[in-house]
Amino acid sequence: MRSKTKTALLVSAVLWVVAMMVWPGCVMPPLPSKRKPILSRKTEDFAFPKSWPPSRSEIVHRLGEPDAWLPDYRIACYRVNEVTKRNLWLCLGVIPINVSKRPGPDEIAFIEFDERDYVRRSGIGTGYRGDALSRSAQNWLKAQEAEKRKH
Repeated sequence: MRSKTKTALLVSAVLWVVAMMVWPGCVMPPLPSKRKPILSRKTEDFAFPKSWPPSRSEIVHRLGEPDAWLPDYRIACYRVNEVTKRNLWLCLGVIPINVSKRPGPDEIAFIEFDERDYVRRSGIGTGYRGDALSRSAQNWLKAQEAEKRKH
């Protein structure tokens, strides 16, 4: 009788150890991010011809007032898309359990103007709203300068 109890306890312990190893073994593959346009803006609206750069007043007339204007850098910032990051939770790598969502950095159009208020360069970057927008613009500007030095 005593050996049956020991065997049952041993089997229970082994099953518990296996269960604790398998259950936390969930997989979280990323899903494509979900993008929600802001004020019906599209990334195509921020592609400007190099041969004939538009002026700042033309940009404001076409796209509206920028979400942020950084006079030190002469950069206008327009929020284009709100991005939501998503992950799929899979138990044992195959059984879907949940989809987790969290806010990601917004897609922001940065437009740099020269001294005559014509577009010098523009591009789409990522960043967060509020005070961090100026930091995002600085990072975008540094990346543009680094890319320029590469070529």
